[in-house]
Amino acid sequence: HKNKLNSKVFIGTSLLILVFIFFSLPVEAVSKSARLYFLPISGDYEVGQNFSVRVSVDSGGEAINAVEDVLSFSKDTLQVTSISKESTVIDLWDKDPVYNNFLGVISFGGGISSPGFNGLGRLFRVYFKPIGVGSAWISYSSSAKVDRKSTRLNSSHTDISRMPSS
Repeated sequence: HKNKLNSKVFIGTSLLILVFIFFSLPVEAVSKSARLYFLPISGDYEVGQNFSVRVSVDSGGEAINAVEDVLSFSKDTLQVTSISKESTVIDLWDKDPVYNNFLGVISFGGGISSPGFNGLGRLFRVYFKPIGVGSAWISYSSSAKVDRKSTRLNSSHTDISRMPSS
């Protein structure tokens, strides 16, 4: 009877120690990669009907300090008319967003003061004018950078507009 009691106490004590060790271990939060995204993600626009696309960043659950990239867009069907930095999370532009309709690119680079930015936030808004019929797209490069231990953003290609042919 005494051996059964000792084994029950041993098992109970061992279980209690394992539970204590398990809950004492540091918990690491799983963070996803930072990424750029565009809003709206799709739409139908007629030739000549201006529309805007918000270029935004998702920090992936950790503060970021800088974002830099060269976006591409379908130069045969879209033309940038202007860019607005209103309501941006960037507070120091190293390279203001600039566009080249001939090449179909928008380049930018900027920083965020300490402690950085964590969450979903607007970088800038691009105003487009459809200039041709067909599919249109905007994407960011695979070399897009976010300053957080040299993290690379996941590349993306987003259909943003399909102009009707009639």
